[in-house]
Amino acid sequence: MAAATSSRSSAARPPRPQPAAAPPRSLKYRCLRSIALVSGLTWLVVTLAIVGFAKHQADAMFDNSLRELAHMALAFADHELAEIQSAGGGNVSDDVDETFSGKIIYQVWLRGGVLGYRSATAPEVTPLAAGPAGFGETVLGDQALRTYSTWNRERSFQIQMAADRSHKENYGWTVSVALCIGMLAALLLFLLLIRQQIDQAFAPLNDTADALGRKTAADLSPVTTEGQIAELAPVIGAFNGLLVRMGQSLRHEQRFTSDAAHELRTPLSGLKILVRNAQRARNEAELDESLAQMDVAIERSTALIDQLMALACYDRDPARLALDEPVDLWQIAEVVWDGLAPLAHEKRIHLRWCPGLPSVSVRGNHDALVVVLRNLLENALRHAPVGGEILVEGQADALARIAEWRVHDSGPGVPPEMRDRVFARFFRLDRHTSSGTGLGLAIVKRVVDIHGGRVSLGESPLLGGALVTLRLPLA
Repeated sequence: MAAATSSRSSAARPPRPQPAAAPPRSLKYRCLRSIALVSGLTWLVVTLAIVGFAKHQADAMFDNSLRELAHMALAFADHELAEIQSAGGGNVSDDVDETFSGKIIYQVWLRGGVLGYRSATAPEVTPLAAGPAGFGETVLGDQALRTYSTWNRERSFQIQMAADRSHKENYGWTVSVALCIGMLAALLLFLLLIRQQIDQAFAPLNDTADALGRKTAADLSPVTTEGQIAELAPVIGAFNGLLVRMGQSLRHEQRFTSDAAHELRTPLSGLKILVRNAQRARNEAELDESLAQMDVAIERSTALIDQLMALACYDRDPARLALDEPVDLWQIAEVVWDGLAPLAHEKRIHLRWCPGLPSVSVRGNHDALVVVLRNLLENALRHAPVGGEILVEGQADALARIAEWRVHDSGPGVPPEMRDRVFARFFRLDRHTSSGTGLGLAIVKRVVDIHGGRVSLGESPLLGGALVTLRLPLA
């Protein structure tokens, strides 16, 4: 009971909705995204390199400025120190704290460690640079300073200068931000230009899509490749080739439909007459004769429809035929002949196989080749006279990889001027006396063409009638 309840509940459960398929991505979007990604990565690498180089150059410029100021001060220090000594000496400083705009402080130390002169905000006791001459780092209060010291030529005094490192770093960051903004603006402008170029590059594709969209179902004219990009030409060429094949197929179907309607009209008209004759029969003998004629007409119409369906199947999708199996033509011929034995017995036709006929295997589709051999033998039986003869020969050319079969009959044969037409659809030599549909050899040719073979018609040198030669690739 519980199992039944579970089964009912699971059956009543609504099916789980399938996730919607993702919409196809635009090729234009993929191109733009790829270019933007590569450009962004390139921009990042180049920007980092430029910013690093700019900061390095800013540091060098800052140090060069500090060194040049020190040497300038060194040039005037002799005069200043001489005035100080003439005035009695002592530790003298500037009377204002805006020397060098207040951003740089300095000291002048005499030999022996005596401070001879300084800027207003420089320390009175502690040297700015305690190490050897050149660049250095120091801390004054809560400020980190970049220092530079140098001696005069006589080494009688030393100039020590210092600048706040924050000015140096601020300058470096200002330069870096300006460069980043400029590079970012250049990247955005580049992407906008790329977007415009991509739109222009894809314009022919959009024009082609519009041209295809305007085509009607009956318009199979080719799409022009004039003015198109080279990469699109193969696609348009392939599409035009498809249009040509579709046009050929459509014309073939129209011709096939017209011929089929014409061929079916004749037996149906005859059948209609036979029905009227049966209705007007005056006795059982006339009725039986009309019914027998109706049976023959129906059988012929059925055979015609079967042939039409087979031909339509081979025309519709020949690629569906599996052509990779080895097929023994000898075995097929034996099976086909067994099926035709009653008709051969009725006409007292003798079938001869060529002595020593080899077992020839070809590569193709078994069912389709059965149809080929049956139609060939049926055609020979139909045209051979009562008491006539049919001869089947076969050979294999291993060097050329070709199997060749020949079917001879003792019938009237086909005139040379008509031999090229016997493989056409609905063609019959004598429409009044022939009982065939006119499709047997057309089906043979179509199947042989699909198999990559050849079929031809000639005159039999052995029996005097028709000779049909079939050539197929060996397995």
